[in-house]
Amino acid sequence: MASVDARAGREVWDGEKRDVFEWKAVSRELVRRREGIQERVEKVDIVAAKEGVIKRFHIDKRVIVDNV
Repeated sequence: MASVDARAGREVWDGEKRDVFEWKAVSRELVRRREGIQERVEKVDIVAAKEGVIKRFHIDKRVIVDNV
């Protein structure tokens, strides 16, 4: 099984001291983080987010096209 040299990305491993990880550990961590991101995405109110962007960037709503 391949291993991953983690020295270049040490900061993403939350305090790990090792320099090399087995691919199995890397894949588990990727899945764990993806699931966390997905949970946060599902909680986003897309209508409120869109309104926030429109307001913050002073976009004229009349020029927005939702579908092409």
